[in-house]
Amino acid sequence: MKASFPRILGINSAIILSLAAAFRMQDDDSPMEGKGTGFIISLATAIFIQFFVNALLGYAARSIETRQSFFLAAMLTLLIGFGACIGGTYTY
Repeated sequence: MKASFPRILGINSAIILSLAAAFRMQDDDSPMEGKGTGFIISLATAIFIQFFVNALLGYAARSIETRQSFFLAAMLTLLIGFGACIGGTYTY
């Protein structure tokens, strides 16, 4: 787990942060009644898809070490991603 986990978590964190930045810039110009609603929905959907992909990759992994890395990365994706989702709404 030592070798693959930092790489898997780093890739997942980079994906979350880049999606959060992209959705935040995209939502600035959209005329909506509730500020930040489009950002929350877009990022929550992307986080769910990323969680599902990590869970499937963990299930399909042959090595128990890689399997644990993907499942832990899936849980941390939820934790970090929804934290970014909620934190991003306070910047409006």
